[in-house]
Amino acid sequence: MHSLGVTAKIENPAGVSTTLGHDAISMAEHLAAYSAFDNGGFRVSPHGILRVTDASGNVVEAFDPNFGHVQVITPELGYVMTDLLRGPVKLYLGSLGARPVAGKSGTTEAYTGSIFIGYTPNLAVAASLMHINDGPKCNSRYAYLATNFPPSGWQCPTSVLFGENVGISVWKPFVAEYYTKHPWPAMWTPPAGVVTRQVCAYDGGYIANGGYKEIFLKGFGEPRLPCGANPYPGEAPYTPPLPSPPPVPTPKATPPAH
Repeated sequence: MHSLGVTAKIENPAGVSTTLGHDAISMAEHLAAYSAFDNGGFRVSPHGILRVTDASGNVVEAFDPNFGHVQVITPELGYVMTDLLRGPVKLYLGSLGARPVAGKSGTTEAYTGSIFIGYTPNLAVAASLMHINDGPKCNSRYAYLATNFPPSGWQCPTSVLFGENVGISVWKPFVAEYYTKHPWPAMWTPPAGVVTRQVCAYDGGYIANGGYKEIFLKGFGEPRLPCGANPYPGEAPYTPPLPSPPPVPTPKATPPAH
C-alpha cells in the first residue's frame, strides 16, 4: 500500500481488515493508489495545483507530470485489479457497466459516511457523503449504531448509508455528465502477461466447455486442476454436465413425381 503512495500508518499489514479499508486513509491518497492500476502500474501523486499563471495568462510554473513517475506494480497486475473493480460498477451503476469504468464502494463505521472511488482510462474520481446532525449531540434514531465512538453532531448516523448510494447518486451522475462533453475512451487492452482461461463454477477448475471465462496472471494463479478435483469443504460431489444431444438432421425434401 505504501508503494502505491499511501502514507497512513498501517496498523496490521497482515490483517484481513486492512484490505477492507480499516486504516485511516485520505480520499486523495486512496484515489491516487487506484490510479496506479489505471496507469500501467505507475504511481500517481495527488497535486492540488497544476499550474500558476500571471495576469496575462503566461505560465509562471507548472506541475511536471513525469516527476516522480515510478512503476510500483506490473501492468499485468494493474489490469487484473481493474478487471476486478469493474465488478461493482456492473453490479450497481447500470449503463456504466458496459463502459470502461472500474470502481469500488466503501462504508465507514456506523454508516456515518460512505465513499465511492473509481476511474476510467482517462479520469479518476472520488466521491463521499457524510451524515451531519446539527447540534453537539446526536439524537437520531440511528445513534445506537455508533458502538465504538461517542456519536456527536459531526459523527451521527442519521440513516443507513452505503457506499453504493454514493456511487449511484453522486459518482455516476458526475461521470456520465463529464462524458456528455468528452468522448469515451477505448476499453482497456490486456497486456501480454494476462491470459484467459475457461473455468467451472463448481470449484474454479479448468474445463473444456460449459464454464465461464476468467483472466489470470500468466503462470500465476491459473487453474491447475480440472473441474471437480478441488471441492469446497462440505460441497456435494461434482456432477459433470450431460453432453448436448447431437443435432437432429433435417430430412431432405422428396422431389415430386413426374
